[in-house]
Amino acid sequence: MMSITLSNYKEAEFTCHSCGWKGLGRETEMGEVFSEVVEIDCPMCHDNITSLPFTRFTPVRHSIDESKLLKNAAQLPDIAADEIVINFNVGDMGSLITLFHNDTEIWREPTSTYKYMDRYYEIGDILKQKYGGRFADYIPCQSIYDYNDSISEAISLGSYRKSIIARE
Repeated sequence: MMSITLSNYKEAEFTCHSCGWKGLGRETEMGEVFSEVVEIDCPMCHDNITSLPFTRFTPVRHSIDESKLLKNAAQLPDIAADEIVINFNVGDMGSLITLFHNDTEIWREPTSTYKYMDRYYEIGDILKQKYGGRFADYIPCQSIYDYNDSISEAISLGSYRKSIIARE
């Protein structure tokens, strides 16, 4: 039997022991969120069906060429736009971070871990330096949420994005 996690629960079948509802995880509701687990609630009676732990990964380390990492704003291209929205993407089996403006790749670098949150912030600060008040949003890919250790990190991520959107 496959272990149900936050990454795969939407396709899993659930039964509510309170009211008898049966359905897929995508039909359920998120209940209370705690530091280590999130409750999954019945969409009919709203009772708790189960609790799922936040996914934790042991960082995968491999050597990377430090010269290929974004370290300063001068490494980024100039973008002729009044509002700049950047998408942060993780690809190539988690070993590559790419940044896109619209559909154009503006940066690519290797990564040595599944812990993307710190790098997301570091790159975001460099993007702020480069694009200033034109930097309108910084959209993370789903992987950043999937590999978080806690909901507090996801909340922090939302606050960080809001600070970009509410630019001075």
